[in-house]
Amino acid sequence: MSINPSWPFSFIGGSDGRLDRDVGNIGGAMAIVQRLIVVLLLLCSSIYAFADDIPARKRYSMVTVDGNFFDGQEMCSLFQVGTGRVWIFNEAIPACQWNGDNQPVNQTWYCPSGSSRLTVGGVEICRFPTSCPAPQVRNQTTGACEDPPAVCQAGRILLTGPFSDTDGDGSIPSSSCISGCRATLTGGGAPQINCSIGGAGSVGICGYVYPGNYVDTGSNCSDGETAPPKEPPANKPPCPACDCMESGGSFGQVQGVDVCLPKGTPGTLPVQTTPPPKVTETKPPATPENPDPDPVKTIEPQPTVTVIPNPGGGEPTVKEETTNPDGSTTTVTSGMGEYCKNNATGATCKSTGTGNGGSGGGDFKGSCATGFTCSGDGVNCAIARAAYQHRCDDVNELKEFEPAAEEGRRILMGEEDPEIKSWLNKEGDHKRTINLADEVKESGEYQFAAQCISDVQFSIGGHSVTVPFSKLCPYFEMIGYILLAAAYLYALRIVGIW
Repeated sequence: MSINPSWPFSFIGGSDGRLDRDVGNIGGAMAIVQRLIVVLLLLCSSIYAFADDIPARKRYSMVTVDGNFFDGQEMCSLFQVGTGRVWIFNEAIPACQWNGDNQPVNQTWYCPSGSSRLTVGGVEICRFPTSCPAPQVRNQTTGACEDPPAVCQAGRILLTGPFSDTDGDGSIPSSSCISGCRATLTGGGAPQINCSIGGAGSVGICGYVYPGNYVDTGSNCSDGETAPPKEPPANKPPCPACDCMESGGSFGQVQGVDVCLPKGTPGTLPVQTTPPPKVTETKPPATPENPDPDPVKTIEPQPTVTVIPNPGGGEPTVKEETTNPDGSTTTVTSGMGEYCKNNATGATCKSTGTGNGGSGGGDFKGSCATGFTCSGDGVNCAIARAAYQHRCDDVNELKEFEPAAEEGRRILMGEEDPEIKSWLNKEGDHKRTINLADEVKESGEYQFAAQCISDVQFSIGGHSVTVPFSKLCPYFEMIGYILLAAAYLYALRIVGIW
């Protein structure tokens, strides 16, 4: 008798085949079971091969504190707030402890949605049934599929300033997350003025920015933390008016010439300046519960100041706009003199050149002949000196043409020219004899290197014809003398001598 395990029925054996058929049935059933086991193993292995595991996280809670916390110390700090007690989290118990008092803490395991919690080798894990699509990877904390972490390199500059103060607290963050890399601010300092042209070129707008660079620390971070915006944009074009305002002046045109002059000068742009807020820090007194309290920062926004020139040349107008805590705006308008009496040390009064700003004011005077003098603010004097030098350079260039311009004016107005009069009065009584033959010659003051035209020959109907210009030249020469004499007489009449 033989058994064929590859087929459930076999008819090899006894005369009726019953024994062989029964044995064949048993062998075939075992083969089917073996095949099912292999299929199940393959399915399971494929599932595990494409599954993602992340660590399960402990989550804490207390009856008297609302919410669930992954950070036990954060939860303990919210327990009995206002009592002056500082509770410390003890993970081993777990409990919140203070001065020997233990408050029990509930601890559970947490797995993100879509995963199941398993214990593997005594370690609690969260298993996801599938892996993240390439090139994404599984976040080990949240379980979300994310792009792989950035490759950070310590020491490289990730972002170059200056930067704007978006929240108005008078500072920018000391560290930030840029392109997935943690960066710290280096080279920062006091705020710097930054100006632009707004309102279709009708007003200059000046604010403040902070210098510095954000340098890579070499560690990764979450993209949820953003760096302050960069100001001004990297593609900011050259702006002479902006440079002028950043130096403390205002840009405009005076007598058709581009100039940089003190704010409020007629012909220049109004300048609107928003200074950084006034920031003060005070340290609260120490207490037994808090022996080293953190300083308390007070931020006081400063008013936006706009200096508006007087078209008539009078005193400029100063407009102050203050934003109140409720969001409303208070506007105060005054003359430059009155404003500077109350704000003698302000940047606006330091650069006006009106002399009304205490030690910050200044006066300048002078002419191209006597020179330039200035007293007061150094920036204001530098601006005024540049405008003075620019104007005097133009005046000096024009002086070179004054003699020719004066002679042309006399001729056009028909006035007597002393040089011409002296030349004509050589013989006295306004007479001078001119020998045209001596004056009109081939060399000398009035030379004419001319010669007679050669005879011209041409053919008509096979006959040669000659035009005898050589015979006509003596007559042309005589006509030339007559025309020249007439021209001299007419010239004398133009200058008013004859």
